Amino acid sequence: MSGRSEVMADYAEALSNAPGTQELLTIITGGTPEQRSDLLRVHQALAEDADWRTDACTGGPEALLTLTASLAEPGPVALLLEEVEPRGLEAVRFIAGLVQHEIRQERSISLVLSGEDALITPLLTDGAATFLQRALFIDLDRQ
Repeated sequence: MSGRSEVMADYAEALSNAPGTQELLTIITGGTPEQRSDLLRVHQALAEDADWRTDACTGGPEALLTLTASLAEPGPVALLLEEVEPRGLEAVRFIAGLVQHEIRQERSISLVLSGEDALITPLLTDGAATFLQRALFIDLDRQ
């Protein structure tokens, strides 16, 4: 990956070409929590600029209520989970399963996750969330 500006341009283009574009599923790891949050906010701003509804929350158990309610509303939606937490892994797994279902229904949906690599990696091998292996990975330590 040559830089963040290219990543952001790719995400903005994906919002225009939805549904099913790879960049609509993005996982941000590495760097500091502040750096990951900043990049997540840039994703949120781009989605809002493209007239997508956005819903952002921390990656704890409360994410389940916040983001599943957002899925009930029609139209394109960008779900942003900031700093996946150990106590929120089950909620994130459930949300990932819902997002996968919505993608299969050809809904314009984006899921952007941020967190420590050690918490994100188990999601990629879990049966309910293995489709996240297709996500675009942004490792801030390698940019």
